[in-house]
Amino acid sequence: MRRLLRAYMWRREADNLLEVIEEWASEDVVIYWFHWPYDGFRRRDDYEPVAVIKGGVKLAARPHYRLTWTGDIYMRDGLPTIVFPTMWHEPVIGASAVGLYLRLFGRFLVEADYSPRRGEVPMWFRKVGLRIDFRDYAIKVSHDPLNMGFGYDLLRLPDFKALAAEVDEAIRILESGDVAGCLERCRRIVAEIRKSKAFGDIAELVEPFIEHADEYELDKKGFAEGLKEYLGYLGMALRELAGEEVENR
Repeated sequence: MRRLLRAYMWRREADNLLEVIEEWASEDVVIYWFHWPYDGFRRRDDYEPVAVIKGGVKLAARPHYRLTWTGDIYMRDGLPTIVFPTMWHEPVIGASAVGLYLRLFGRFLVEADYSPRRGEVPMWFRKVGLRIDFRDYAIKVSHDPLNMGFGYDLLRLPDFKALAAEVDEAIRILESGDVAGCLERCRRIVAEIRKSKAFGDIAELVEPFIEHADEYELDKKGFAEGLKEYLGYLGMALRELAGEEVENR
């Protein structure tokens, strides 16, 4: 079956991707449910939906229990393109952030080689505690005639250079053994990054560690090492946005 969406992720996530289920919610909406056998440090199934609307005019997704859509699409070889930047598999769909990830980490990210199949998704994953089924949300987005996208709000761009220094400090705190202190610093960093409509999605590199801080007890060493690694990636992205020369690792 021909796929209508290109998805990039770290090789481990691509290797462990079990399947992609294709759901036609309407004539204008096709939903791809990406299925992994784990979610972060929890050994439980994870289904993450991304809707392709009207052939890629819009995309809709549900990162970290948030419903979001965009008309600002990164296209590669004629197909909408997204990135799954962490082991919690939150999809990044905005063109600016996707382009930044591919430019900075393109040598590490791989495209998922999948053949979507028609099938059913467990009912719990359709809502995951929200009031609306993702299918209904995607259809609602498709019926909205406006297509504003995220757009660029240059007057609200944060100080990326200062934030990169904050990331360095967060790593120092983490290396001292103070994981809670590091996560608190990360919360402030993420809040500042989110002020940028164009590049706010790069916060997804470390935001999952904040959202899933309770998983630290499941694998203390793995959690701390993962947080340090992704803070390093975030620092690289911020320095690139600040106009500094960044050397890919």
